[in-house]
Amino acid sequence: YLGDLAGLSGNLTGSGTLNLIVNFSSAAITGDWSEFSGTLNVARPTTSIDDPRFQLGNPAGLPLATVNLDQVTLSYTATPPPEGVIVPIGSLSGISTAIIAGAQTGAAPVTWRVGSLNNSTTYAGNFTPYGNAAIGLEKTGTGSLTLTGTGALNNGITVEQGTLSYGDASTDLLSSTGDLVVDPNATLQLNQGATLTAATCEIFTAATLCGRGTLQSPLTSDGTLSIIGGTFN
Repeated sequence: YLGDLAGLSGNLTGSGTLNLIVNFSSAAITGDWSEFSGTLNVARPTTSIDDPRFQLGNPAGLPLATVNLDQVTLSYTATPPPEGVIVPIGSLSGISTAIIAGAQTGAAPVTWRVGSLNNSTTYAGNFTPYGNAAIGLEKTGTGSLTLTGTGALNNGITVEQGTLSYGDASTDLLSSTGDLVVDPNATLQLNQGATLTAATCEIFTAATLCGRGTLQSPLTSDGTLSIIGGTFN
């Protein structure tokens, strides 16, 4: 249980499953948990709920861990440098009432780098920044990350490896004032009814853009653009 003003400053290693209950906006994890290779289930308490946040204060992140978010907010509590910070998470999933935020202090961006464990997961929650502190997303690893929520990723979206799939309903809107990049051999799939907006969209050679959703962005492609069974406006 992580609540009130209590934080966790020690390091965490090993594997297994850790069920963590979070229940306050001032309690943060500042220790190095980058060697933990187990499963981390993060939830809110059933009673006396008080702004439950899963707050990471160490840029080493959780690159080896499988993180499952219940109805909590994932945020970054350290002050990022002006150029921003990239925080790795090995595998990430979350229910529709989960929230991913960015930095709680300062206006520098926080980019969440997800997928190095090569698992396929679904994050159904939203992306909601604190104030002007932009959020970014990097999809890495060979698995698929499916997003079905809404929100703003104004520090950009990069599909480095595997597949990033977006949308399961006509109300799904994910916006970015940053760049959308799909690297070679990676795939961006926009499902029917979903809308993704970005300042620019760059599709590299051997990358794939597919689906029946809507992409609203200037498009640059280094390869061949093929329209198969769809409409290009």
